[in-house]
Amino acid sequence: LPRRAFPPLLGGLLATWIPDPQHTTAKKRAKKKSFCLNGETIKATRKNRKKLLKRGATPGPCCAPTCSGTTCGGDDGCGGTCACPVGFVCHGGICQACTIACPSANHVCDGTALQSVLSGSGTIFVCPGRYLGTFTSGSVSVIGAGDGVDPATNTILDADRAGRVLRLEAGRTAHMYRLRVTGGLLNDNGSGVRNDGNLTMTDCTITGNEAADAGGGVFTTTTLSFTRCKVIENKAANGGGIYVSGAAATVTLAGTVIGQNQASVHGGGVYVNSGTLRVEDGSQITANSAGTGGGLRSSGTVLLAPNSSVTGNDAWDGAGIFNAAGGNLSLQAGSRVTGNKAGQNGGGIYSAGTGSQTYLSTSCRIEGNTANSNGGGIYAGGGTMVTLSTGALVCDNSSPQCVAAVAGTLIGPGSCPNPAGGVCPAS
Repeated sequence: LPRRAFPPLLGGLLATWIPDPQHTTAKKRAKKKSFCLNGETIKATRKNRKKLLKRGATPGPCCAPTCSGTTCGGDDGCGGTCACPVGFVCHGGICQACTIACPSANHVCDGTALQSVLSGSGTIFVCPGRYLGTFTSGSVSVIGAGDGVDPATNTILDADRAGRVLRLEAGRTAHMYRLRVTGGLLNDNGSGVRNDGNLTMTDCTITGNEAADAGGGVFTTTTLSFTRCKVIENKAANGGGIYVSGAAATVTLAGTVIGQNQASVHGGGVYVNSGTLRVEDGSQITANSAGTGGGLRSSGTVLLAPNSSVTGNDAWDGAGIFNAAGGNLSLQAGSRVTGNKAGQNGGGIYSAGTGSQTYLSTSCRIEGNTANSNGGGIYAGGGTMVTLSTGALVCDNSSPQCVAAVAGTLIGPGSCPNPAGGVCPAS
């Protein structure tokens, strides 16, 4: 090539492989990724990413919650839920200033101030804390922060083994929300809650209470409603979880768990001495134990609504349900008595005594229960009448007899096991 052609050619080659400063900077920037550590967004190269992750960083930039401080319960914009500031509790999506607070560093307070407002009327907002004492409620609505175990974030009423936790007297109407009732110890009835008024409890837990006589968790003589509550790990001679007494007594369980309660004599989960019990909206009576009626013993009226269950309970007789003299037990379609274990008779249901009646609707299931003697599914003793509707499923139960009619009357369109072969169809 002519000498004069070299400069343009050389210039073209240089233009081809000399790096563009802007292009190089962009590549370097692309190698950095954002991480969130302790609320701070950090951009890190590949070399530093593992170190950040070991320190607890999460990939991506930090998210700033979009909560107003006056509303609660909604999405905070970061995958969490908006909470209330200190000194407020959430109710109905609004942060409400506390009527009563527990300012101590360990969140444990004397309950005297709380008792003073409980004796009045209106709505009481109770900040998180463990409030020690025995309480008597007037006609009030009590809104707590939660029913969990941590007093820093939940509202706990604790008798500290010094008596009954909470009482509602006759003629009073009260509503309790998001409370934990615990620590009751009483040589009487109703160590956790004694209700002689009209009581509604929502999102509450009643646990760790013990009564020498009846109603370790709850003793009620009147109207009581539970919604999304737990009555768990309570003890008594009768009615470890709940004892229902009085013809006017009506208890409704909605989306509620009665579990792991113990009665040394009758009714581990619930004892309906008289009155009415309705088990609704997927409520469960489970993992309770007693001498008779591990899950439930009744001389009153009991209705198991669709999707409710009595499961995994233990007793000598009537591990699931013991329907005693005068008892009226009705299982609606879709209710279940399953997986209960009796040391002697009636793994699922023991029905006996003058005037007692047990009715099984179509598609209810008495399934997978066991008894060491008679009636793995159902034991029908003297004086009772047990009616099995067409399509009532009594199956996969284990004992010498699936249904044992011993001096009782068994009415049904078919034989036991039902259906033929005793094998339950798929749910």
